[in-house]
Amino acid sequence: MPFAKLTSPMILDQALALFYSEGISGVSIRKVAASLDVNVASLYWHVKDRDTLYGLMVERIFWKCLSNVPAGGSWQQWLHGFGLAIWHAQISHVDMRTLMLISKPVDGARDAIENDIVRRLLERGLERYQAEIAHSAVQALVTGWSINNADAAAADEPRFLVSLDVLISGWQAAFERAAQCEANPAS
Repeated sequence: MPFAKLTSPMILDQALALFYSEGISGVSIRKVAASLDVNVASLYWHVKDRDTLYGLMVERIFWKCLSNVPAGGSWQQWLHGFGLAIWHAQISHVDMRTLMLISKPVDGARDAIENDIVRRLLERGLERYQAEIAHSAVQALVTGWSINNADAAAADEPRFLVSLDVLISGWQAAFERAAQCEANPAS
């Protein structure tokens, strides 16, 4: 492949293809370069190192999760869809949790994702602090559940969904109580 035609998205597509077919051990700068039939040095023009490549992979996976959340609905429905999307991503491959744990965020990626999530929740009526804490709690639940139940995560989805719904209902109740206290401070 000529150097001029090599792009970061192509490199990332190939890295993810290797990841899904061979696991985390199948993803290295050398293996990605070889599978694209380019010189390793060509990849370094686009990707600083393996850690950056892993971070870019997780970022791409996360953006895909966000695109899989159904549009419309209440903030509760959106959080449910968000939790389910990241759940499916995290249990989609045996090495996904390893990739998430060893990857380092790419500069600005975490902020861009966080801002997008918060924006979506603000559009559905939450206040900023509510959006930030609610989505963080959902992410923590999903990641903790998928890591703690790694061997049987897919079979455990019904129990996970109950936990997700209880978490969202709990946030709803907490937000409603806070609104009541603000409206009736003497109560």
